[in-house]
Amino acid sequence: AAPGWSGMPRTPTTPQMDSDPASYPTVPNPGPNPAENPAFGSRDPFERPAPEPTPVMLDRRGRRRSPKDPGSKSAAALAWLIAIVVITIVAVLQRLPAPAAETDPAALAPPDPTLRLIGRVLVKVDHAVPPPSPDEALGPQFAPMLDDFVFTPEDRLRAAMLKGELVGAEAALQDIDNAVSMASEPFVTTYTISEYLAIESLESEDLESEDLPSDDPATKHPTSEDGALAGAMTLEAYEVLLNDAQSLVVLYNEGPEALPDATRARLLEHHPGFADIALVFGQDDTDPERAATLAGGSRILIAGLIAGVVFIGGGLIGVVLLILFIIGVGTGRIRSRLPKPAPGGSVYFEILPVFATLFLLLMLAMAALERSTSLDTLTLLKINLAAQWLILPAVFFWPVVRGVPMRKALDDMGWARGQGVIKETVAGVGGYLAGLPLLFAAAIFVQFLALLAGLLGVEEPPPGPNDLMDLFASGDAVLLLLLVSLTTLWAPIVEETVFRGGAFRHLAGRIHWFVAAAFIAIAFAVMHSYSLLLLPILLSLAMVFAVLRYWRGALIAAVVAHFCQNALATTLMLLILPVT
Repeated sequence: AAPGWSGMPRTPTTPQMDSDPASYPTVPNPGPNPAENPAFGSRDPFERPAPEPTPVMLDRRGRRRSPKDPGSKSAAALAWLIAIVVITIVAVLQRLPAPAAETDPAALAPPDPTLRLIGRVLVKVDHAVPPPSPDEALGPQFAPMLDDFVFTPEDRLRAAMLKGELVGAEAALQDIDNAVSMASEPFVTTYTISEYLAIESLESEDLESEDLPSDDPATKHPTSEDGALAGAMTLEAYEVLLNDAQSLVVLYNEGPEALPDATRARLLEHHPGFADIALVFGQDDTDPERAATLAGGSRILIAGLIAGVVFIGGGLIGVVLLILFIIGVGTGRIRSRLPKPAPGGSVYFEILPVFATLFLLLMLAMAALERSTSLDTLTLLKINLAAQWLILPAVFFWPVVRGVPMRKALDDMGWARGQGVIKETVAGVGGYLAGLPLLFAAAIFVQFLALLAGLLGVEEPPPGPNDLMDLFASGDAVLLLLLVSLTTLWAPIVEETVFRGGAFRHLAGRIHWFVAAAFIAIAFAVMHSYSLLLLPILLSLAMVFAVLRYWRGALIAAVVAHFCQNALATTLMLLILPVT
């Protein structure tokens, strides 16, 4: 050791390692965060200042509210006015019947689409399922179902073609006789195919005027100013129907090969979807034409299996889930996570009139394009479906245009993780299943309304053009791709953002959430082009989606439930319609 080192005096400020620990000076523990140590100052210079706390707002019941949305009361009033006017216009235009074109007096009424769909499904299923014995064949059991969809002489004749395949020639001839009797009513009191076959000029392809029944006005219904029978087919169409009936009698008595090519072509033109089945009557199942015409039964059975599993199995699960949900709400275990804004804002409700206005402008633009160009219907439909995707950015960016940051706008509209994407997705699937019992109840109510309308003699106007079933049945690959993307992606994302993400959230901050959900459900339902009788089904679906938004807070569950419904319907249509 160096001289003098060992003799240094010990002081409290220079403790030695071998000294008493109790004599050490007390120094504050700096801890993991230097900002907590007064010796380092009151704040770490590299630490970001904490944001100012959001003021807590409570309603009259003491429930937490979010701050007022951007916008004003005057903007909200204007948005309400525009939404009501535009949605009403869209609802009316969606349900206007197709413009009446100049028709040939000799033209028969077009086939009823329901009769065509149901009839072809029954025929193909009957062909795909061979009976274990003749007494257990499905065809005779299916045939009576067709009578529920027959309202005109033309469709009675078409039902005869279906019954010929389902039951046999005798049933077909009986319905042909009934069709001629129905058509003859405005002309004579009784006139059957048997009497028609007794006409002297049976061999003639075209009827002469003397071959027709009596022209006595006393046997006719009142006529309109142009001489056509009021509420009945024209005399020219009557002649066409009698010619077709004669040809079908020959077919079911002598076989399809007895008809000349011109007659076969005429039947196919007058009765699309029915005559092709009649023209393969009695042929061997190995015949290529018959096999192609009656193919598709297995696809229909697969679609039926899927529908059965979902609607029966899913419905039973849904009943249990619905009961558990009601119990959870009653016991307070299930509570709303929807952040209700304080009254006064308008931005998110404004999305609804923006969406409705763009949708209306697209409808008017497509109508103008159809009148001003010679584009075929299929091309116009593709343009229409593709153009609807242009509405999507307007829906999401409208709040940004109004000054709301994009991240905040997405959070407010429900595009947040919520309790986690997986949990929200499971909640969406479970919510859809729990809503199936309500969907079934709505379907039963629709049947009751249809029965009541029939008893009261109320006839719904025919649907407008571009029927969704016809689009799925087209078989065009590009059109089907656009349809599938629109129903399974565009509709869940855009419609849920508009109706449940923005408008429902806005109203739920001002009125009771159930009343808000009902208002938005009505707007959602009437903007779809479905029959008025189907509105209860759309309303029930919209209420299920609103409950999911109110329960989860985030929008993911409502989007998933909407996707489940549309994906199921799309799958069934893709399986059934192209072959029917």
